[in-house]
Amino acid sequence: MLGNSYVHRGSFDPRTLVRTPFAIAFILLSLFSLWLGTTTTSIPVNDKFLHYAVFFVLTTSFYWILDTSRRRVFNLTFFICTLFLSILSEFLQTLLSVRKFDPWYILADISGSLSALAICTWYHKRMLERKRQAKGYQGVTVDEGDELADLEAAIADREFELSGDEGEEEEDPVTGRGGK
Repeated sequence: MLGNSYVHRGSFDPRTLVRTPFAIAFILLSLFSLWLGTTTTSIPVNDKFLHYAVFFVLTTSFYWILDTSRRRVFNLTFFICTLFLSILSEFLQTLLSVRKFDPWYILADISGSLSALAICTWYHKRMLERKRQAKGYQGVTVDEGDELADLEAAIADREFELSGDEGEEEEDPVTGRGGK
């Protein structure tokens, strides 16, 4: 009962937060990569490149599943894909198949995941900036001759004007006397 007081049932709709095509793609790619990791057939591609590519695609699809803030998506993707899945997959691959553990595969997994995360974050930021510009949100423009061009100087001038101590030194808090 304690937890129910914090949940507003009418305001939360999980369907609006999840992008279904990306979620389905992530699940299918996860199953495919699990099959690749446990199969004994060899693919004529460099294994480390394959690990890099698989985690690049997995991280990219995972990044776009949730429709929430950029910081949340980044943190969630970093911890789940980059740290958790990349390391866990190598240990599972060692346990479930005849392949031997190799730390270079973990490095390839993490590299692929970090590369995808960097590109997705950059694109997400760019996409949000373009949305803001399309809606007409722009920064405040300041003319060349405007006094407020240097914000720090304007704030310092305003504080000086409000203090009313033009040319006087501050009062000594111990003696209560002015500086002159």
